[in-house]
Amino acid sequence: ASQTVCVDGTVSALTVAYQNGTGTPSYQWYSNTTNSTVGGTSLSGATGSSYTPATTTSGTMYYYCIVSFSSGGCSSITSSVASIIVNPDPTITVQPLSSQTICVGGTISPALAVTYTGGVGVASYEWQSGGTLISGATNSTFTPSSFTATGTNNYTVVITLSGSGCNVVTSQNAVIDVIADPTISLQPISASYCQNASPVSALSVSATGGTGTFSYQWYRNTTNSTIGGTSISGATSSSYTPPVSVVGIVYYYCVVSQSGLNCSVTSATAGITITSAPTFSTQPLASQTVCVDGTVNALTVAYQNGTGTPSYQWYSNTTNSTVGGTSLSGATGSSYTPATTTSGTMYYYCIVSFSSGGCSSITSSVASIIVNPDPTITVQPLSSQTICVGGTISPALAVTYTGGVGVASYEWQSGGTLISGATNSTFTPSSFTATGTNNYTVVITLSGSGCNVVTSQNAVIDVIADPTISLQPISASYCQNASPVSALSVSATGGTGTFSYQWYRNTTNSTIGGTSISGATSSSYTPPVSVVGIVYYYC
Repeated sequence: ASQTVCVDGTVSALTVAYQNGTGTPSYQWYSNTTNSTVGGTSLSGATGSSYTPATTTSGTMYYYCIVSFSSGGCSSITSSVASIIVNPDPTITVQPLSSQTICVGGTISPALAVTYTGGVGVASYEWQSGGTLISGATNSTFTPSSFTATGTNNYTVVITLSGSGCNVVTSQNAVIDVIADPTISLQPISASYCQNASPVSALSVSATGGTGTFSYQWYRNTTNSTIGGTSISGATSSSYTPPVSVVGIVYYYCVVSQSGLNCSVTSATAGITITSAPTFSTQPLASQTVCVDGTVNALTVAYQNGTGTPSYQWYSNTTNSTVGGTSLSGATGSSYTPATTTSGTMYYYCIVSFSSGGCSSITSSVASIIVNPDPTITVQPLSSQTICVGGTISPALAVTYTGGVGVASYEWQSGGTLISGATNSTFTPSSFTATGTNNYTVVITLSGSGCNVVTSQNAVIDVIADPTISLQPISASYCQNASPVSALSVSATGGTGTFSYQWYRNTTNSTIGGTSISGATSSSYTPPVSVVGIVYYYC
């Protein structure tokens, strides 16, 4: 049915045999470019029961045989189609990487690899080094073992296919140059510093040799060794400035690598010795808030460690910063008490300097002194209200203030006399039982240092008599559905404010328990007379 070979490969003869029929058979073989027994081309001389196709040209050709008989009523029979696939000889499509350079001890990456096209059958690979077969190297990829010596190494691979007629192909030469590792030409230098000293010299390395671009990684270690160190995040340049914030000794070294495989070298260690530097054991009180002319606690600093005789200088600043402050004349002791004569916020800090030890100065934290203006009342109690006897004011008397500092206490007074329990910012007097004028004030006292006591303006509540009815509604009698019906009317005087009206009806002669009449909200009301009986009205 089908055979596949390379160009000039050997195929098995195509053979047919038949049974039954009569007479002497004649055979004719045909070739076709499609898988069909129709439209084929008869092959000259191919008139036997077997035929061996040529394989000189790559491509696919289809063959079949027609057997004819001279007698017996069966003129011919046609065989099935046999395909002969002639592949081109194999060729290498991807060659092993032609050239790589690595350092001694390195292993190449990527591996040597080859791919091919064409041919037929199972491929076998034989990698060679300098023409010598490499034992076990029988795959399409090959990674040589790490190299222990400098020099040039050559590799090829031979590909053999199991299919008939397929040529053996050999890859191009892959050259691997093995060179010496780089060397350190500038080593980092050990040094000693005071804690938090400045400036600190950077550790530096320089390397030569090897191949490719240098890259750097610094390590720190607790022992004087280049083994077991911890890589320092971000320390990837040829220099590194070590921190000097912790007392003790730390060892640093740098691993210098290159883009060439396994090309690296490690510097010697540099020991950085950090001795105790002065630090503050007492910082100035972080924040104080007082009123103008209030008393603040003295700002005080104390330090530990350091060497030499200290000198102190206090600074003031308009921002919360130890940069850009103004030195305070005469403020050269370990304590300083700021003035509070002007409202506002001022920041203070102290710089302590030392004459020796590599730590020239230390700067304290910032202390803020907030001087608030004395409190002032921003919202006074409502200055005047008029209510009737038995009433309760609305809104309540209320006060708000601004400025000052601390917790506010309130003391409401009536005519200068303290009102028991009236200690909030709002106060509602009890309902008034008699007419007259009532005066209220509130005294605000703040707990902060230096804050003045403030007293509100006078709030006057005039209590007047309730209004009185000057015109009463008059009882009357009507026939059912009479007309006209006189309106009931009321009129009132006294009290305070605008009058409003609501009429009620009742089944009893009483102003209690009546039912409000919808819409009856004026000073007069005309009662209905459609139902016989007596109804009582009041407003």
